[in-house]
This record gives sequence, structure tokens and C-alpha cells, in this order.
Amino acid sequence: MKLLKFAAVTAIVSSFAMSAQAGFEFPTDSCFWAGPYVKENPVTNIAFPDAGAKYWTGKYTLPEGAKLELWGRFPHARYMSFNSYNANVGPYGEQPTYAPVDVVRDEDMDTIHRFATNPFVEGAKRNAFLRGYKLDVASGMPQESDGPNVLRSSVADGEQAVIVLRHYVEDDGLGATAGEFLPTPVLRMADGKVLTKPKQVCAELNAISEIVEPPTLPADYFAGIMRPGGNQYWPAQGFAPFGLAAATEENPASLRRSFNPKSGVACDYFFSCDYKGPQDNGFYANIDNAYTYAYISNAPKSYTPVAPSQLHPLGFEFTMEEATPDLAVTVFRGKLPTTPKTLGGDKRMSEGQVRYWSFCTNEYYSQKVTDCVYDEKLVTDDEGNYTIAISWSEDRPSNAIEECGFNWLPMSSSGDGFGDMLGNPALNNSNESLVIVRNMAPAADFVQAIQNIPSQTATAVTLGEYNTTYYQTSVADFEAKGCQ
Repeated sequence: MKLLKFAAVTAIVSSFAMSAQAGFEFPTDSCFWAGPYVKENPVTNIAFPDAGAKYWTGKYTLPEGAKLELWGRFPHARYMSFNSYNANVGPYGEQPTYAPVDVVRDEDMDTIHRFATNPFVEGAKRNAFLRGYKLDVASGMPQESDGPNVLRSSVADGEQAVIVLRHYVEDDGLGATAGEFLPTPVLRMADGKVLTKPKQVCAELNAISEIVEPPTLPADYFAGIMRPGGNQYWPAQGFAPFGLAAATEENPASLRRSFNPKSGVACDYFFSCDYKGPQDNGFYANIDNAYTYAYISNAPKSYTPVAPSQLHPLGFEFTMEEATPDLAVTVFRGKLPTTPKTLGGDKRMSEGQVRYWSFCTNEYYSQKVTDCVYDEKLVTDDEGNYTIAISWSEDRPSNAIEECGFNWLPMSSSGDGFGDMLGNPALNNSNESLVIVRNMAPAADFVQAIQNIPSQTATAVTLGEYNTTYYQTSVADFEAKGCQ
């Protein structure tokens, strides 16, 4: 019997022996894995995805005493990880936060045997043929004794778990799954029986291969409290709390660090920006990422605080002046940290100050990404400095092109996407966009990483020359810059 079990598992591993081949299309989902989550699909464009990444979710319930294993081959990509999430309802009926609980990242994983290669280890051959791994997905919370190939689901046996598989920057031409099959689940039952056939495994796990629902703010709270509660766009539009001057090209504003949804709402809408606790981002965030962000508007209004509001004790009542429609372009500048180069199929894994960097425009309420540019596709000068212009497509400056040394990203015509989520597009704040900058897995000696920012507004002092700043301008003034 033991020999049969070993043979069954060996057969699964052998099924992965087809490495990346030209013209072969690998399946992009299975009875266990739902996805890929990508911006091109409106159904899967949720939870602020990165356009440089592909995501798959596994939603399952582990039978009492059973053990779940995922057998696979390392993808041909920049990065791979498995995250588990807090999918539990709170003690008072609060909705799950979907904050990450545990992570198993590529470079830390052991291979299936000593002759195999982990291509994510610095200096490793990225196209090694023998590249298998086995991941153990266990119930409960992370334990100090867990090995490098153990992922904890955060829930008990018999409770529904959610895990996410991520690939970032697949090698050119290798498709959504980065030239390999998605990991195959194997289930070891409490009575010792080993299940290897995917459909049988999925049935025992009660696997639900469907797209997860995005965690959203209550619509009435967003419309009735948050929108009237404050001016999200400070200080670019003239309102200057904390002594900040209105943003200009000579004196630009800085982004803020994201720690968790609650502290973000307090800062963005009610000007309470003193959070200094641990990062606990929801929205199915990646433990290896840290984020800075800014709200922008291409029709900014000038808000003047009048008096503390009884309705909004952390905010203000505002008088609102006329919009300034000619400030249709928001300009972001900064310096790109160094990253590994993998897009072109580089032979060996290199190191960088961060594993991955990206800049994305998003719809805040719907959590849809509009577009992104990531490190290897970003236009920079010889010293790594970049300029990114953001506007509606019809307001794109004629010189906001790579040939002139500038990057450009679109704002969504749906703005914050609030009305779209309610089936009434007229309720969208169509002039708004949310910008997110990501740092992934920084090197230990890279102190100017987003992960090291101690508070929401300490971005400039921590990031130094790698800080991203922004200001608003007109199409004509941006075009006056000419070509670099």
C-alpha cells in the first residue's frame, strides 16, 4: 500500500515534467484554483490587483484530521508566493478583514529533492529543468516550529479557508501560468488514504472554484459619512493641514503609507493621521508588499475648513470653492529602486534593493485597477529618476510618451467606481483616482523601503531620494516641458 501511495504521488510529480514549451498552452484554472485575477477581466479586477501580477484563489474546507499538499514546479517569473487570509467573522459579527495571516515565499522554499533547483534563490539558474516543490497547507495559525514549506490557513479543520497564489512578471511569452502547470492538490485523509485525482480531491475539500467577493465599505457609510467628512485630495488642491503648503512643482506633495483600512479612512477623510502600529492591510494584500498612496482629482476643488463638525468630530465642515478644471494632469516624480531583471528570461536570478516595484491607478470604491507600470517597463533617466503623468485619455499631453522620457497612465472614466458598484454610474465621483506605489520584499540593507516608514505621513523623511512626490498642472504646462 505504501508503494502504491508513493507511486501515485510520483505520477503527479512526473506530470509536471513538461517545462515551458513554445506553443503549449497551460490550463489557467482548475477545480481548486480560481483565476487568474487580471485587470482585463472585469469579474476578476477586484481588491486592487497589480497589472504586473497574476493571482489565483483556493477556497476549501479541510476535513478533520486530513492533510493538504500542493505539488508543483516553480514558475518562470520574478516572484511567487502563497498567502493565507483572515476569513473569519469577528466576535460581534464584523465582516472578515481578509488581511494576510501567513506567507510562504519562493526563495525560502525547499525543493522536492536535492537535485532540483529553486530558481528564485540569488544566483540560481532560472531555467533549470528540475524545479519541483511540495507545499504543506496546515490548519491553524503560524507556529515557530513550521518549516519553510508550511503555510497555515488561519482556520481550524472543518472551516472554510482562503489561500492566494501569486506570480509576478512572468517571463516574456510564457503565458499566464509562467510556463508551468498550476500546483496540484493532494489530500491525505485521516485514515491514511491518499487522494491524487484532482476532481476527487476537490470534492473531499468542498473546493469552490469561483471568484471571491471583494471586501467593500458599506455604501451608506461611504456616501453619507466619508465623502462629506473631509477633502481627500490635500495638499495638492490648496488645503494644507499639518503645515503643508499647497503642492507645486517646486514644492510637491508626498504620498502616505498604507497600514490598514481603518487608519486609512481616518487619515484620508478625517485628517487623523497619527497611526504608528503594524501593517495589517486588508483587501487580500500580499504580506511581502508595502504601499504608499495618494488620491488625486483632475477637477480639483479648493476646500476651506470652517469649524469642527459635530457630525464628524475628527474632521471639519468645509466651504467649497469652484473647481479648477485646467489642472487636468497630475505629475509624479521619484527614483526607482533597483530590482532583478527577469522579463527577458535572464539566465540567473539577480538581486535588487526590492524584488518588485510598481505604480498603479485605481478606482477606490470598486477596487479595480485602471493600469500599472512596473520596474522593467518604467522609463527612467540614467540615474533611475522617473516622471509619470496621469490624466484622462483625452487630456494626455502630446509629449507624455516614452520617446520623450515620460511615462503616462490613464485615470478611470468611472472615477471611484462607487456608482458602478451600485448599478448607477451617475453616482461615480468621475474625477477621482487612487494611486498606489508598491515595494516588494526589500533587501535587508535597503533602509529607504516603504516597509520602513514608521507612520502614515513620514514618507519623505524615510524614503529620501526614493520618495514619490506629486503636483498638478495643466496640459499646456506639461507640454511646455518638451522632450527630455
